[in-house]
Amino acid sequence: MLLAAASPAQPYVPPFDPGKLKDHVAGEPGEALVLGTPHLSGLPDSFDPANLEPLLARLAAWKPQIVTIEGVSGPDCERLLRYKPLYPDAFDDYCWDPAPAQKALGLDMPAATVEAERLLAAWPAEPAPAGRRHLAAVFLAGGEPAVGAGPVAAITGGRAARGRRPRRGARGAARHAVEAAQREFPDRFGPRGAAGS
Repeated sequence: MLLAAASPAQPYVPPFDPGKLKDHVAGEPGEALVLGTPHLSGLPDSFDPANLEPLLARLAAWKPQIVTIEGVSGPDCERLLRYKPLYPDAFDDYCWDPAPAQKALGLDMPAATVEAERLLAAWPAEPAPAGRRHLAAVFLAGGEPAVGAGPVAAITGGRAARGRRPRRGARGAARHAVEAAQREFPDRFGPRGAAGS
């Protein structure tokens, strides 16, 4: 026992080193983090979103290059709506109605999805604020509230979310993004509850 305590600590060596799999590996090995949490929409009303700040600070310090989330895409939500008799609660629980954004832009879901792909294919390194706003609105029209909410939060300086408790479900997130868009660009989305021309 005394002998083990006196020996110097050995550095950790993982059992598998991807760098040793091939002779010429370029760059550093990739890093991935899988973060599993309960759905925030299922937390009690007593939950304080400020409790997430230490986690959010650590994630921001890590500076991930890609972030993915669990969510139902706009086209999948449209399919759930069309087959609502087969999946009665799925659309209501996981999707939202993108009609206000579609009406504001004059695009249905397939057209908004194609427009988003077109915009992203030619996306500049330094997009103008109007371009970011338009892309956010196109994502919302395509039924992608989580994607649309990110640009909306970015272009509003986070004002859309600060100091508010997360709303329940995808509909709440989408409604929140649309309300932020209505506040920031009323000429496109009109007053709260009505789509602009």
